[in-house]
Amino acid sequence: MIEADESDRSFVGYAPAVVMVTNIAADHLDFYGTLEAIYEAFEDCARTARDAVVLCADDAGTRHLASRLGGTGKILTYGVSPDADVVQSDLVAGPVARFSVSYQGLSAVCELAVPGRLNALNATGVIATLIASGFSLADAAQAASGFEGADRRFQFHGEIAGVRFYDDHAHHPTEVAAALETARAVVGEGSVITMFQPHLYSRTQYMATELAQAFSAGSDHTIFLDIFGSREDPIEGVTTDLILQKMAGSSSFEFEPDWEKACVLAVQRAKPGDIVLTMSTGDLYQIVPQLLAAKRRVSEAAGG
Repeated sequence: MIEADESDRSFVGYAPAVVMVTNIAADHLDFYGTLEAIYEAFEDCARTARDAVVLCADDAGTRHLASRLGGTGKILTYGVSPDADVVQSDLVAGPVARFSVSYQGLSAVCELAVPGRLNALNATGVIATLIASGFSLADAAQAASGFEGADRRFQFHGEIAGVRFYDDHAHHPTEVAAALETARAVVGEGSVITMFQPHLYSRTQYMATELAQAFSAGSDHTIFLDIFGSREDPIEGVTTDLILQKMAGSSSFEFEPDWEKACVLAVQRAKPGDIVLTMSTGDLYQIVPQLLAAKRRVSEAAGG
């Protein structure tokens, strides 16, 4: 099993037995130009599947892809939608995700070692993929159970003085909202303090409103940093301020491009029971040791 990259259309070059698509959105427009070109690429990728195409029934983009594929006779859908072929239900999102899954009148229970609705949904997709590969529902659910997560997917890095530190690669609004939803399921009565480094000038330009909506709704306080340009040259007028301008009036946030100062802001705000979540697909993951060290200094100075 591989995780294919759609950003440059290279994912159409494989010859897989099964293709699973979790969602489709207007991303990587710097390469594709239009949403229609993105759909064409996903359709071409799906048509390379020898045995089956597994699609999330909960996503508008994948449902549209299903309509484009037409009567291929090898589509298997999954999700919480009652019209899915493999249906997830009875989800408990945290502290670890536990849910039921049903297929063709049979049901099974799956329990992961990580929290979150999105992890549970993706695990349901894995179960559907295993079914499409010839496994029984019971064996597929058992195989998915116990999943411990992946690097930079709400990855736990430690707890200091009652404050828990996590890192996530989320950069697209859908991923950001899902990561913050997971943090909310874990934090309980505490607050979610997020440090976010926008990724790509083009994505910030196209998705500033959606990113602002995700942080306004899901983060108790957000510390924004400068854009990580990666492969792109700067675009005139495109800065993190595009997101800040769209933040809800009731939301709590600040902009601090200096990493050391941003760490101080985060650890000074964080109280026992809170979560500090670093979030980016750029190089912000490198700030985690610096962040933990800053919290230790604050804790030691306070006699904790």
